[in-house]
Amino acid sequence: MQRGWRDMATVEHEARLSITNCSSALLEVALEPWGEDYWLKPDEMITVIAAGADGPLVWPGNTTTHAPFDVQYYPDAIAVYCNGAGAWVADSDGNRLECGHQRPDPSPPPPKPGPAVHRLTGPGGNLDSQDTAIG
Repeated sequence: MQRGWRDMATVEHEARLSITNCSSALLEVALEPWGEDYWLKPDEMITVIAAGADGPLVWPGNTTTHAPFDVQYYPDAIAVYCNGAGAWVADSDGNRLECGHQRPDPSPPPPKPGPAVHRLTGPGGNLDSQDTAIG
């Protein structure tokens, strides 16, 4: 079993977020807080599936709005922050995708050292406009 995975029969609360790349370029989707990356070709769709936590706070990562997801848009990338107990990504046929799905070769450079940096880099690896530091 992978991180965040629970048998669907035991998931009481589930949320789904479909993402379609409507551009003509490769699009990175980062799944946070796990730092996983999935790359979408033009017109490709994926679904992020989040399992809610047991108890009164179903989406404990976001206690202000009690939302299952927070989404941030960047040029060439989208960050999806999952606020539940776990999450995974599926293709349009419902098949579970692995981290690095369609990652371009060569891969983007590794993260710069420093405090809690959430890396989002486009296919060109432009770090100046697409890194965001949290902390």
